[in-house]
Amino acid sequence: MGSKIYKIDVRRTKELKLPELLVLADRGDREHFYCVPNPEKVRVSCPHCGDTSVRIQGILHRNYLDAILREDESAIITVSLEFNKYRCTAPDCGCVFQPQFSFAAPYMRTTRRVADAIIKMVDVGMPYSEIAEELKKRISRQAVGQIYHRRVKELEDDTSEEAAWFRELMRKKFRG
Repeated sequence: MGSKIYKIDVRRTKELKLPELLVLADRGDREHFYCVPNPEKVRVSCPHCGDTSVRIQGILHRNYLDAILREDESAIITVSLEFNKYRCTAPDCGCVFQPQFSFAAPYMRTTRRVADAIIKMVDVGMPYSEIAEELKKRISRQAVGQIYHRRVKELEDDTSEEAAWFRELMRKKFRG
């Protein structure tokens, strides 16, 4: 995030368990974590040409709904992320872009952990309305359905080891 110096809350950063993010110490509370990208984990390169010569175009803010494990109980929190938007300075490019984070799909306002939890709740027969209640009505019943279908599509196309749990779930569901 440029030349700013941030005071990091190490305890809450570990509690969040998202290595791409650092939790700020001077903002937020137990239910709201203010974060910045971890410069050691997030590398910036142009998605169009691959060049790493970029300049900061502006600052963006996003809020994500997340689920964390706190004292053996799941807790629903808001993760507020502040990050830079960049412009590629390579000749003949000029692409404006933002870094992609692995904890959330592009344009989603929930983390993949929440989306995965929704898939698992739907799999055991829980209706969308009950899932919305479980998430403390922070998202609607309709949004639960949209998140479910988007994440299922994303996982169906994912051949990585991280999506193995989903392939196993589908194999059991359709085999017996």
